[in-house]
Amino acid sequence: MAAILLAILATQARADVSGEYEMVGSDHCSGSMQVVQSLDDLLVSVATVCGPSAHDCDFTGQGKTPRNGGEATVVEPEGCRLFLRFAEGSAKIRQGESCSCGLNAFMTGDYEKRTAVEAFAGRIGDGIPIRMKFFARFGDEIEGLYFYEKYRANIRVRGRTDGEGRLAIQEFDERGNCTGAFEGRYVSRDRIEGFWSKPDGSASKPFVLQRTTD
Repeated sequence: MAAILLAILATQARADVSGEYEMVGSDHCSGSMQVVQSLDDLLVSVATVCGPSAHDCDFTGQGKTPRNGGEATVVEPEGCRLFLRFAEGSAKIRQGESCSCGLNAFMTGDYEKRTAVEAFAGRIGDGIPIRMKFFARFGDEIEGLYFYEKYRANIRVRGRTDGEGRLAIQEFDERGNCTGAFEGRYVSRDRIEGFWSKPDGSASKPFVLQRTTD
């Protein structure tokens, strides 16, 4: 019983915070944050635009998943630090003094998590099951996450569609390096078919995605 309780507590302490977040409650700035969590590790990307002259902040850093509602420290290679506190469906950012944003620009603020606008279940190659979610669409541009069912580690994806149903998205690791690409098309409203490959086009494998509600 004690072992089961400890396992439950560990799961609760490391709740999945992956997803797309949007800055809310600011008349001065707009912005978004993308969080990719892999067990204890976090990759965080933030971009904000502030003021009529469009002063901006851009940040990509790494940190550790907070436990029991604690604060996560995320550090950029250049030294900028963000302090994040997550609640269900939201996040608060506190910006360190070492961040050099534009005049009157900042990342500090409240962010709300976007819900997935499209969710798919499918497979790559010889029956390797995956799940993919697109969190945001900006015109033809798509951003989201996918994971292999076996590992359940989120992988960031970004790309675009066109008016004829073609889809081209790339996947990125926690350091922002492209690790693969999906090229396909919507064969129906609820189904995407195509090929996954490495960034150089090698190791091509067919993939299929079927829209799902979970």
